[in-house]
Amino acid sequence: MAGGPGKILLLWLPMLLYPTLADWSNLIVQWIYGYDAGMVLPYRLADWAGAYAILLLIGAWFTAIGIFASSMTGSQIISGIITIGLLVLIFFMGLIPVVWGEFPAAGIFHYMSCSEHLDRFSAGLVDTRPVVFYLTMTVLTLAVTIRIIDHRRWKH
Repeated sequence: MAGGPGKILLLWLPMLLYPTLADWSNLIVQWIYGYDAGMVLPYRLADWAGAYAILLLIGAWFTAIGIFASSMTGSQIISGIITIGLLVLIFFMGLIPVVWGEFPAAGIFHYMSCSEHLDRFSAGLVDTRPVVFYLTMTVLTLAVTIRIIDHRRWKH
């Protein structure tokens, strides 16, 4: 799993071409139809950069969760099932208060919800609290993973 977050960045590199392709597609539509068909939605650079930044942070934590699940078991299938279960739970955590209603601890679920952070960052609202949260959770998850691997190594 060497270079996990780097591989995520490599996968999202084509997204850097979006502003250029959006402008070109708008020009092609204007040339073919002779007018602006409104097929390309206007975007702000803050929206695009915010979405890219939060995807990077979420991707780093999700990769760390996958490494953690892999360290807990020797089976790739079981670690994959554990990873997918944890990621689905974390991603949709903000829907728990919606389904069960608002309760005193609902703020925690909203705070940990990846989908809510993604909505805010992709609207250009960059907040430092989610940045600190994802960096901390990534480091914490990797630290626990290292402890598990060290425990297995010294146990034998």
